[in-house]
Amino acid sequence: MRLVLHIKRWHDSCRVGVITLESGLKPGEAVNVRFGGVDRPWLEGDCAPSRVGQLAFFKDGTHLEYRLEVDQQGNREYRDYDIFPSIKLIPEKLARLQVTAKGYACPGEVVEVSVLPMDRYGNPLFDCSLNEFSIALHDLKTGVLVTQSAIHDQRSTVQLEHGAYRITVGNTNLHVDDAVIICEENAPSLYWGDTHTHSNLTANIRDNDLGATPERAYTYAREVSKLDYIFLSEQTFTFNEDRTVNIDRATWKKMGDVCDQFNEPGKLVTMSGFEFHCRRGDTVCLFRGSLNDYEYPGYEMEIVHDVWDFYKGQPVITIPHLHRFCNGRNPKYFDDQDAKFEDGFDLNNWEPDSDHESMVEVYSAQWGRFEYEGNPMVLKARNNVKNNTVVDFLNRGKKWGFTANSDGHDGNPGYGGVTGVYADSLTRESIFDAVQDRQTIATTHPRMVMDFFINDAHLGRTIDARNELNIRFRVAAPRKLKRIEIIQNGEVFKRIDTDQQYVELNMAESVQAGNHYFYVRCFQDDGHIGWVSPIWVNVA
Repeated sequence: MRLVLHIKRWHDSCRVGVITLESGLKPGEAVNVRFGGVDRPWLEGDCAPSRVGQLAFFKDGTHLEYRLEVDQQGNREYRDYDIFPSIKLIPEKLARLQVTAKGYACPGEVVEVSVLPMDRYGNPLFDCSLNEFSIALHDLKTGVLVTQSAIHDQRSTVQLEHGAYRITVGNTNLHVDDAVIICEENAPSLYWGDTHTHSNLTANIRDNDLGATPERAYTYAREVSKLDYIFLSEQTFTFNEDRTVNIDRATWKKMGDVCDQFNEPGKLVTMSGFEFHCRRGDTVCLFRGSLNDYEYPGYEMEIVHDVWDFYKGQPVITIPHLHRFCNGRNPKYFDDQDAKFEDGFDLNNWEPDSDHESMVEVYSAQWGRFEYEGNPMVLKARNNVKNNTVVDFLNRGKKWGFTANSDGHDGNPGYGGVTGVYADSLTRESIFDAVQDRQTIATTHPRMVMDFFINDAHLGRTIDARNELNIRFRVAAPRKLKRIEIIQNGEVFKRIDTDQQYVELNMAESVQAGNHYFYVRCFQDDGHIGWVSPIWVNVA
């Protein structure tokens, strides 16, 4: 007898319990199977409390599903008995409100504000009325309340004049995740998205969470995380018809078809790609247009350079993912699970550069922060291979902008790190081109509005200059900031301590002749971090 417990939305959701009887049951004998946990009471259906109730956030419902299979003859031919009902997980009561709005606006523009009600675990309450609440608009520099407006159908609008503002929900004791917005003439467009997330089209996720469909991932991005764009990628070791570990042709087509189905320029831009496990390390590969317009590789690629060669001259971005190294081999082939993460690391694999590669992940909610050796917030990664950090590679001459992402495996993109992109419009082409041009900011989650210039050069650019530099930076943060650090060549060049939510810096600084890079990182008082992509300066 085999009991299969498929618990959707839990990190180890497919569990199989096998009961083997040496002899058959006698008349009147029975095997009793108990299921369920002990600490989550909000379920619909005949089931014991389960610990997964905190993860009930799919709009079409999240369920526990159990299946009983019995091999009566002992020949491993199992018959499925449909005796367990599907158990619906129910979110808890209203505990927090998530406010979302665009990061920039022009004076006089009417801006839409979204307010999403959630329980204490972040489960959205789609049918919850917020008519008794109101949107409060505060001046970020003075803290003064500017205006209030009503909320209808979890939305409101505000009209802005020149300034920087915090948008929150007034007169409530609930936890509120605020939004910030800068209003100015000729305001740029800043779009937020997740550059690295997966669905159950990835083999190991398919084996563990049948609920994390690409359709649900795109819906979550649009209706819960309120993302502007999403890069949904699936994992593979190479390209062949072994779909137990790789992307086969059928999966490639499904990835492209669903991605195209959910793409809505101006509302939600969806883009597809894959995460390649190769001997250089894991790399996310992203495509500018419909995946159906790109040829399926169909051969045994071994390293990311093969991707560059195969798609030479075509718009493809590759983004290194600098967690522990595993030599691009399936972990099931390793006998020593502790040694596998450093086996085969070779800096020579990083020597070739490519126009396809202009970005790097500085943070992943799944693994942690990859910025420099020994930095805090390493999370799941715990440690990294020596010389395998963002600063290490920048110091060796890589010209990489920054992304941050969720690396989500549960169909909930945007729950962790996010990447802001300065782009001309919300289209696939514009978002792709801006990412490739390093017009990005990255945060561990909050949507800090940040901008960075040296002389007249915007973030991501390379300039020639004399030794006197004009450095300009500003940030509007949803919470109070703790400090701002300007980084030069991997070291802290300037540190500014603050307790404000809005900071503008304009400073003249002298630097020695040579090749330099500068970027800025900001720390909120709750520990969240934001980065802007570097500017490279060649000083004569």
